[in-house]
Amino acid sequence: MRAAVEFERGDGHAATRLLVEHAGNVEPADAVAMARTGARYAWFSGDRETVRTANQALNGTDPLVRGMAALVDDGFATGLPLPAEFIKRAPDSDPARTYSAMIIGDDTATRELASAAVARCRRDGLIGVLPQVLQDLAGAQVSAGLHRDAAMSVAEAVRISRDTGSHQRLPRLNAVVARVAAIEGDEQRCQELSEMTPDAGGAASVAALALLDLALGCYQSTLDRLETSRQGQLGYTTVVIAATRLSDPGRAEPAFRRFEAWAAASGQPWAEAVAARCRAVPC
Repeated sequence: MRAAVEFERGDGHAATRLLVEHAGNVEPADAVAMARTGARYAWFSGDRETVRTANQALNGTDPLVRGMAALVDDGFATGLPLPAEFIKRAPDSDPARTYSAMIIGDDTATRELASAAVARCRRDGLIGVLPQVLQDLAGAQVSAGLHRDAAMSVAEAVRISRDTGSHQRLPRLNAVVARVAAIEGDEQRCQELSEMTPDAGGAASVAALALLDLALGCYQSTLDRLETSRQGQLGYTTVVIAATRLSDPGRAEPAFRRFEAWAAASGQPWAEAVAARCRAVPC
């Protein structure tokens, strides 16, 4: 519970340490749950080392954590099939299935799993968890082009967060809306919302601003943002796996090769299509 509070307050590093360090002091079944949650907190906090530590604590026995540990080191061929395996084997009610789908870039599965999670939260009265799963659902809805549905999900999550005093959730929800603004070419709104996200310049806000720059034809700025983000703590996440062309194929080549490897290992149609398009773009 202390770890959950720390994560919601924005201190993901403290949350991960609490869980992973204490996983060895509980029953084996609880240890798996604690280490897995700690790995998730570490993943979304950019803490590569703790993801690896969580995997070591479980002796590599948990497919999801083992996959995450491989992915933080760009082990796409090894890492990406493991979360997919976890989704198939885990119980339907396991919340880890949703973020597993997010990790492997399966937008359809993410939307379906997040929708089911929202329904469970409403049925069971889990009001404290609902804003997070609504945020997950909204992100998947944006990927599917369902902007109006995403806006409704975010609005509900914002209302609940305000009513329950969870104001730290609001900036994270702004990041979802910033992405919509970028896609729709609303430069002013995208800039304003990105500045309101936690750690402005973090992966979510950088991705939104890079998408806006790309839509506006500002290719130099797009490339600069993505290269900077790639070198940061969250450089292994799918949100910053990208390649771009600016009449400089040598500069684009490493990013493209990395994305191509990720796309091939993921097997996601959208990723394979993007990789094929990149290969077809003349230098």
